Amino acid sequence: MELAGPGDQTTTSANGLADSMTEAGDFLSGVPVVGGGAAAAFDKAADASHALADAGRAEVHAVEKLALWLGLSIAVIPILVVIARPANLELREDGLRATA
Repeated sequence: MELAGPGDQTTTSANGLADSMTEAGDFLSGVPVVGGGAAAAFDKAADASHALADAGRAEVHAVEKLALWLGLSIAVIPILVVIARPANLELREDGLRATA
């Protein structure tokens, strides 16, 4: 589904960035004196990347939901028109007979 493509790409990229930030934070946590503070900054960046990935997943879900409802409406509306039409024609014929 092409409309979901940007959401999939966002999710994949954000997850990759989060993994990289987590690895960098883990590496820096072993550095004496500044390791803890630097690691915390990278952990926050990883959390932000995870939030971005969640937004990408939500966009994909919204596109899938929209596609489902559009597909159903495109199928159901003409079916309802076809079903309702014979009844409508019968009412017209009855009305014409009553006036004649």
